[in-house]
Amino acid sequence: MSNESPLAQGPVDVLVGRLRAQAEAHEYIANADPEQKQWMNDLYDAADVIERAPRWRDVADELPQEAQEVLFVRGGKTVHGAWIGGIFWHSNQKMAAAYWMPLPLPPNALAQADAACGVSPGAMGSAALVNTDEE
Repeated sequence: MSNESPLAQGPVDVLVGRLRAQAEAHEYIANADPEQKQWMNDLYDAADVIERAPRWRDVADELPQEAQEVLFVRGGKTVHGAWIGGIFWHSNQKMAAAYWMPLPLPPNALAQADAACGVSPGAMGSAALVNTDEE
């Protein structure tokens, strides 16, 4: 049995890298062929969507932003809390955790984001938007 955590995200990073590499490989013909240019842009968009999708992150690799609401794993359970002062908090208690993920946007925000981007409801784009409180 492997010691590797099922929450590890290495394959996601590999997939995003391969999508971007394919898009870059088609850049030389994209300028002359509008269909190829659209295909290249679709690959870049897909990589962006996958990269932004809510996914478990290892605290050794990436930490939440200050005061960001997140889900984190504590004692094998998923807990809703926030990252404040370099530690996870839940119900006014400090908690250590090895994995966390940003909260997804609520459904009404997804619909608005989809409409702004011209994406049909339920399309892959909406599943990838996360609330990172970056503004």
